[in-house]
Amino acid sequence: MLKIRQGLLFLIAFLAIIPDSPAQSPDGNILLLVGHGYSAVKIIYKGDKVWLKANPADKYREITISRISGDTLFCLRDKIRVSQISGFETHKDGYIKNYDLTEWKFFVPPKEVCTSFEMLKGFGSWLARNTATDGSFDYPAWLKSANYKSGLWWSSRRMILFETKRKPDLFSLEEKQIRKLWYPGETRVKTSLIDRIRGDSVYIDGNGFKFSQLDSIVMPYPQTNPFNPLRYNRSDSSSWELFFPPDSVYWSRTIFGSYMTDLNRKREKDHFEWRAPAFRHNMIKLNFSRIANLEFALAYEYRINKAYSLEIEVAGQTRMRNTDLHDIPLDIYPLYKYNGFSVYAGPKFYFNSRGYFQLLLQYRYLQMDYNTTQFPGGQYRLQDQFRNDYGFSLRVGQLIRMGDLIIDGYFGVGLKAVYIHQVAYGYYYSMGESDLYLSWYNKQHIPEINEYTQLLPIIGLGIKIGFGF
Repeated sequence: MLKIRQGLLFLIAFLAIIPDSPAQSPDGNILLLVGHGYSAVKIIYKGDKVWLKANPADKYREITISRISGDTLFCLRDKIRVSQISGFETHKDGYIKNYDLTEWKFFVPPKEVCTSFEMLKGFGSWLARNTATDGSFDYPAWLKSANYKSGLWWSSRRMILFETKRKPDLFSLEEKQIRKLWYPGETRVKTSLIDRIRGDSVYIDGNGFKFSQLDSIVMPYPQTNPFNPLRYNRSDSSSWELFFPPDSVYWSRTIFGSYMTDLNRKREKDHFEWRAPAFRHNMIKLNFSRIANLEFALAYEYRINKAYSLEIEVAGQTRMRNTDLHDIPLDIYPLYKYNGFSVYAGPKFYFNSRGYFQLLLQYRYLQMDYNTTQFPGGQYRLQDQFRNDYGFSLRVGQLIRMGDLIIDGYFGVGLKAVYIHQVAYGYYYSMGESDLYLSWYNKQHIPEINEYTQLLPIIGLGIKIGFGF
């Protein structure tokens, strides 16, 4: 029976000694409720909902703690000193825990132990076994205890974090590290012990300095090349981004882990951005793929924010081929036989720092003067054409930036309506294998007037190169 009772007491102590850690540091609003005999501790935070009574005959009433100051609880306009409390309960998930205040005692923890959840938990456990009848305790004995050492071990060490802006990587300067530094009073880099870090203050070999006073810090191996180590130099601080984690980050390993996870995500994003940096608000690009169609196309893009931009592209087209030549390619389309211009415009949505989708609207005006083509109609004719294209397409693309140089590759598909006003003077027929002969529609050379409407696909694949500013 004794072993069973001891086992139950150990289980109760184990459950009581691992209270829930709050989502963020309580910033000093803490009270300890320590159970004597089995080293259990209840940590009371600002914002907790508890049930208490001032007199044994009273009923329990529910309060939400709005503030804790010393041994006083504040709720709305009331304030209650712990010495006035005769009954204390907590309710969680339908389970009521009653604390017998003849065995449980309230303590105001020293500020020095409120640095982390693990330290505070260890201090409460130590108090349960090392408190005098009047509530006093020996603080030097606490500093020598196994609970204190365990709290130090499990608490996150304070640090200063460095991120390189070029090819981003993350480095740290931590408490209890031995590092090579150059600080005031020294004539060169010296190997020193980091005693403590508090915000932007660093304590080295018993001396305190502001971080801005440090001249140089050698980054540790293996993150950097041991033969040519990376250094933080105050004279080149613009090449680094510094992070001084607030005290609330160190309250628990969970909070610290979440902070470091967010910071590493930022580093990964910055590393990705370094390979393809954030683009300029204004970009001017030349569409090199349109040169193959004798078009000179110039695009302007305005970046509204990281996710959206607007782009407009204007192109001018000239002809090259003459009336005595077949349509190319493959007698399908009259390439190089049009003069005209085109306008493309549409918004872009960036789904990451480089890739985008674009909805594009286009208008194209083309003119053919006294030229030969079998488009449209399927028969080679000597004709004039006046053509209007209206279309839309969806593009997917990717931008690459190298300094101020912008490279924009894209692929798109869409649909366009083509309206053609044709003035045809005659048609060609063949005699033999290669000769073509022109036959006028009439002896007066009066042309035929035809109107055509066609629905044609748009397939675009190209690259634009330009610069940003």
